[in-house]
Amino acid sequence: HYYQFNIGDYTSHTSHLDPLEDIAYRRMLDWVYLHESPLPLSVKQISKYIRMRDECERIADVLNEFFHETEYGYAQKKAEQEIAKFKDKSKKARKAVEARWAKKPNKPHTDVLQTKYERNTNHKPLTKNHKPIKDSRFAEFWNAYGKKTDAKKCKLKWNRLKESEKDKIFSVLTSYVNSTPERQFRKNPLTWLNGEGWNDEIEFKPHIVSPIIKTDKQQEAERVQEWKEKGFKNEGEYNKYLFKQSPAYQHERSK
Repeated sequence: HYYQFNIGDYTSHTSHLDPLEDIAYRRMLDWVYLHESPLPLSVKQISKYIRMRDECERIADVLNEFFHETEYGYAQKKAEQEIAKFKDKSKKARKAVEARWAKKPNKPHTDVLQTKYERNTNHKPLTKNHKPIKDSRFAEFWNAYGKKTDAKKCKLKWNRLKESEKDKIFSVLTSYVNSTPERQFRKNPLTWLNGEGWNDEIEFKPHIVSPIIKTDKQQEAERVQEWKEKGFKNEGEYNKYLFKQSPAYQHERSK
């Protein structure tokens, strides 16, 4: 809903309100204009509608000063006048529209929709940048390659390729992309096209597995499990056993 708000008039009548009273008054006015009806007679219900449940006393003070009680609820004179003007204007506008269409009994307003429909059905499909798609194969290549740089130059280069070259590209494209899973190591598409990369031998690099870094707790748990499985009562006994198996201990015993 739209309604005029006279700042000067509002300020001259509300300058004595404290901030919370001012907020309450503005929200109550907004509610009246939005619903085009008086506020309910229950102050508690009003506080719920304007999201100020703890300010019932302030709401009651504002109601007593700026609103008047009617059988339908709390009304505000200025708001009633503005809403009446709006409804009257809307009613006149509606009648004007009905009168205009009444003069054309054989041409209902659907002809406007029909014109719009015909315009849409004749409209060629566009891409996101509003340019007709001339070569859908380039879009397929562009999306499959997965490294989108120098799009304009790539499109120009693509349009100069023979259909047989494009067929060759699609026959090796998936293998090349799979051979370079990390895109930063994949050639830029323009470089690949200019260098006729589809004729190059594809090398699959071995996948390097990153070492698993275990936490201190995980390492401790593995040590405990190890000496328990070997039948030792505690870690101290297990450490003595390991020491006796060490080359240094064996060397000392052999002397």
